[in-house]
Parts: sequence; structure tokens; C-alpha cells
Amino acid sequence: LDLLMDPHSSNNARGMLLIFLSTLCFSSGNGLMSALGTKVPPLQSAFYRYSAQCLISLASIWVSTHSNRFYHISTWCGSQQQRNKLFLRSCFGIMAVVSWFSALQILPLADATAINYFNIPLTSILAYVVLREPYSWADGATTLVCMAGIVLVVQPPFLFREGGEGIPAYAALVTLFGSCCAAMGVVIIRMIGPNIDPHISVAWYGAYGALFCPIAMLVLKKEWVPLEWSMVGLEAAMCLLGWAGQVLL
Repeated sequence: LDLLMDPHSSNNARGMLLIFLSTLCFSSGNGLMSALGTKVPPLQSAFYRYSAQCLISLASIWVSTHSNRFYHISTWCGSQQQRNKLFLRSCFGIMAVVSWFSALQILPLADATAINYFNIPLTSILAYVVLREPYSWADGATTLVCMAGIVLVVQPPFLFREGGEGIPAYAALVTLFGSCCAAMGVVIIRMIGPNIDPHISVAWYGAYGALFCPIAMLVLKKEWVPLEWSMVGLEAAMCLLGWAGQVLL
């Protein structure tokens, strides 16, 4: 807390701490999602998460508004360019979350997490290409190590002819697709920068997601599953952790 509140602390140190806390929230939520297993459809879990993110963020904005911190309507909506970025960020984020929730129902948590870490070096590459941020030899080495780790987890037949059980190819592709979408979402967040308050960004993201998930379930003819009390507790904890992770990110 002292590091976050101290105006003299470096931005890099504060940023690293926020990223660590965000990752901790997301990892905890992933563990809860894995505990749910296949009991709840991924789109239904995503709908709960997005709805909670939108409502909690709107409540936070309301509290801030009544605490001598006023948001103008232009700040809420932003320019057309900012709205386009918020929409794109929401689209990539929705695809990432739905893919990730689907992967957690197919793969063991350890394997899914290992593959999902591909979004870290991919984010560095995209930041270099799109934002012209520096990309060092250490970043390149990290990318190679990450790719090697993914190969060891997936164990494709053309490399592991004997004794390589591996994981289903479609499951690995779903997870990698989610990682790519997550990386694009992070880059867009970086492009938005401090121009829009994090709570407003998360509120837009949650609103788009809460609108998308029921439509997708209707199109795919997925049935809504009634929740038991134990499942309600897990879903509520996932929603809170997801909201906290998004705001910190």
C-alpha cells in the first residue's frame, strides 16, 4: 500500500505490483472455475462475471461521483476513437474469457495455465509492433522458452512419436486463441492509457460481455443451468476476483 500511495515511488515498481496483484486475482478465479468443472456452461459463467464487473464498476463510479469526484459525460463516453478502442478491447476480452473458461473444462488447470502464459511474450511482441515499445534480447529469449514449454505440454505427435500422450489439439488451439485475444486486449488497454478511468473501462467491458453471452447461448442453443448454493458461492467469488483483476490490470 505504501508503494502504491507514495508519489515518489517509481511508476515501474507500482506497475509491477499492480500486475502481480491482478495476476493473483485471475489465478485464484481460474482455480475456482476449474473447481466448477463442467457443471456450468462457460458462457453462463462468463455472463455472471461480466454482469458483476459492470454493476460493481458502476457502483464504484457512483461512490466516486458523490465523493467530490465528478465524471463528465464526455469522460464516460470519450471520443469516437476511444469508444472504438473500448469496443475492440471488449471484443478481444470476451473471446479470451470464453475461450479460457472453455479450456478449463477440457484441460487440467496446470496444462491450461502453462499454455495460457503464451500471452505474456505475445503481448511484448505486439507492444513492439503496435506501440513501438522496446523489445530486448531477454524478451526474445523468454518467448523461445515459453514456446518450448508449450510444445512440452501439448506434445504434438510429429515431435513425440513414442510415449507422448499430450493433450487434445483442439483444446490447445482454444487456449492459444484465448491467449492471443488476451494479448490484444492488453495492448489496447495500453493504447487507451490514462485517458479513461479504469472503472469506466471495466464497466463498458462488462456491459458488452453481459449483452454478448446470452445472445451466444441462444444462438448455440445452450441451456441455462440452475445453480446450487455451493455453486453460487464459487460464482460470486469468481466475479469479485475477475472484477478486481480487471481494475488492477
